[in-house]
Amino acid sequence: PAFSIHPQMRTRLVATIRDPGRLRSWHSNAVEYFNSRAQVAGESGDRCFAFKLEALFHLAKLDAEEAWTSARATYDEVLGQFRPTRAEAILETLRDVGRWTVFERAELEARMGWIAVVTADYDVAISRLEQAREMCSGRTDLPVYGMVLQHLGEAHRLRGDYKVALELFDELGELGRKAKDQRLGFLSAWGRSLTLKLLDDVPSA
Repeated sequence: PAFSIHPQMRTRLVATIRDPGRLRSWHSNAVEYFNSRAQVAGESGDRCFAFKLEALFHLAKLDAEEAWTSARATYDEVLGQFRPTRAEAILETLRDVGRWTVFERAELEARMGWIAVVTADYDVAISRLEQAREMCSGRTDLPVYGMVLQHLGEAHRLRGDYKVALELFDELGELGRKAKDQRLGFLSAWGRSLTLKLLDDVPSA
């Protein structure tokens, strides 16, 4: 896409700087440089977004938690504007960092799955979300697991798999009760009500 910036040059630079101290300094300078270029480029164009992505990559090398916080906010923003290609680019940029835990990779997969839900590619969405669910390895206490259940329920509901959707929303509700998480309880009740309404509208379902 138009907002991809010289990944080959990035790879060559990382490979040639062997000293960890120099590498960290380089990433820090790169974050500052690309953020400043983004400001000069303006707020909405592809070139501005390209600079923001490059800054995100280098930030992830310095501070994973801060990078995730920034990435989640930008992902929600661009997906809310129905810019799925940009949302994918954010996740791919994080994926390129290549040092995440299995649970962070599960979140990447789950968010990729939600993009597919938003773009009505439900088969792809369910495949990605099931992969994310498997990555959680039964760790239902993880925040990402609630996200996976909610997104899976929505994907099945929108595809017309109402029974499966209800089962997933029920599981989400149970997870919310165990975790004493009112947000999960609300998402479960909301998903169930939408699904049951569709069942009323489609008696043969």
